[in-house]
Amino acid sequence: MELPRFIIKYHHRIYMGKLNFLFIFTLSFLSFASLSTAQVIMTTSSNGTQQVSFMTNETMYIVANNITNASATVNVYLRNHNASIANLTVLNSGQVLGPVSITTNSSGGFDVRSFWTPVLIAGTYDLIADVNNNNLFDIGSCGNGGDCNYSGGGGGISVIRAPIPTLGFSVGSQSPPSHTYSYDANIRNNVMLQIRITGDQAEPIQITSLDFIPSGAGDDRNGITIVKVFDDSNSNGVVDQGEPLLGYGQFLSDDGVLRLDLSSSPYKIQTNTTVNLLVQYTMSSQISSGQTFTVQLVSITAAGVNTLSKAVVNGLPVTSATKTIIGGGTTSSTSSTTTTTTTTTTLDQCSKDSDCGSSTCSNGTQTSPACKTDSQKGYKVCNSTTTKIGCCPGEKCGGFDFNNVYLLLIVAVIAFLVPSIYFFFIRKPKQQQELYKV
Repeated sequence: MELPRFIIKYHHRIYMGKLNFLFIFTLSFLSFASLSTAQVIMTTSSNGTQQVSFMTNETMYIVANNITNASATVNVYLRNHNASIANLTVLNSGQVLGPVSITTNSSGGFDVRSFWTPVLIAGTYDLIADVNNNNLFDIGSCGNGGDCNYSGGGGGISVIRAPIPTLGFSVGSQSPPSHTYSYDANIRNNVMLQIRITGDQAEPIQITSLDFIPSGAGDDRNGITIVKVFDDSNSNGVVDQGEPLLGYGQFLSDDGVLRLDLSSSPYKIQTNTTVNLLVQYTMSSQISSGQTFTVQLVSITAAGVNTLSKAVVNGLPVTSATKTIIGGGTTSSTSSTTTTTTTTTTLDQCSKDSDCGSSTCSNGTQTSPACKTDSQKGYKVCNSTTTKIGCCPGEKCGGFDFNNVYLLLIVAVIAFLVPSIYFFFIRKPKQQQELYKV
């Protein structure tokens, strides 16, 4: 009996579905099998993506899959590229890197790992895994008796010299113009120059020294007490509270070079960043009208943080405005028939609290302006806060008041004596009745 057509069509669909499932399953199994048995070692980026070209300031990573039959230790080498490396070539002769001993996992491979860190050497290379650790290159199937050789697709793994780091210098937009200055003992600090620095496009750069040369009719050694360089964090041309002091020094001679050594704490400029520095003078009282002062940043020492390559510097020298003195410093002198002594202002404005002004009395407390070291300026200055130094005449200070202690002692003695006198001398005891026996 012939089956109805719809039943035949139904069974046909079921049969075709089973065939499709079997076909897809077979392809998937073959793909999985090919992936799971692929024997490869290669260079990668940090995320495991295959990479065959590196800059000298990059890190080279490697990964491996099924290069041994089981967990084992292999030695990995990086050698100059050879398109036809001979069988039994000695591997640890003339290698660029290695042997690096790596233990594979149970599948005979290892995860992404750092292999060569900056600074890399420019060239073309092959990555070789000495599977049996005999220090010889054994031609054969990688992971099946032979060593593994990866040459980046045949042309070798290339390392290219990174661009040389570059810094650009110019006068900052908030640098002060030429100006006059009259000596003021309370306002001795003033900015001479704002320096604008443009960082490199490829890597951070660190500055380890700055060289300054002064000029002008003024005496730089005696007229300038100290030179300071600040990081102008907000680029406003003013030394604000909290802005880092990078370094300071003094000109040892008139028109002499001042080198600020920052090597113990280099100033770092991040990639593709623009920063500003401030050059600040602290003026001495030994200046006189008509003197002029100018300063130039003439050279620096800087290098790339990653490549350690010496930076190329553009835009130097950077020249400040001219400061003209219109009022000299005040000096006091005493003279005799034989000698003349001149007293000048020292680097520190004070050495003790009393140097900062006369003491004042307030609420019974005698106070004085405090002499403290200013971490930003690098020397001692009079602070606006006050320090307690004693009691005002005829007044009582806080804390223990010995007059009150004496009063309390007197009150305690009286409180003890009064009852004692009463009980022992004033109060008479009652007569006790005598008891007689009959």
